[in-house]
Amino acid sequence: MKRIIIAILLVFISLAGFAKNGDGSSEKLMSLISEYNGRDGFEVIKIGSFGTSMLKAALKLGASKDEEKDLKQALKLMKGINKMSIVDYEDASDKVRDAFNSRLECLLGSAELLMEMKDGDDCMKIYGIMDSECTQIRNFVMHAPGDGALICLFGTMQVDEIMEFAAEN
Repeated sequence: MKRIIIAILLVFISLAGFAKNGDGSSEKLMSLISEYNGRDGFEVIKIGSFGTSMLKAALKLGASKDEEKDLKQALKLMKGINKMSIVDYEDASDKVRDAFNSRLECLLGSAELLMEMKDGDDCMKIYGIMDSECTQIRNFVMHAPGDGALICLFGTMQVDEIMEFAAEN
């Protein structure tokens, strides 16, 4: 399941563009992550706008000639990135993991379940918020409660750009 999480993370980092969600859910989610940051078994990585800008620059510089076309497509999708958070809480106690998972599921109630993947007993859910015209998706949240993994990609991604990227790959 960890390989699936890493693969999905890489795909969504390649695909996602980010902007602030106006309903306050991203702030509540970041608050929950901050509350648990530093507890035993919780490892948190937060990347803000400067870090994502540096990531894009590093991707541009590090790409080989063979990767250039795919990189341009990925950077087109990433143009709006401003923040993301990655949480690994696999080593937290069962009690703390259950409490975190419960509170997280309550916060995700306003988001639409975009996809659910199961691998045996393991499960990963991907949430997001679709705009009324179905042209943009906001605030991707990938959660694998059994593995103690959470990946939050805040902002917007254009559906037509995702489709274009998927059709070419």
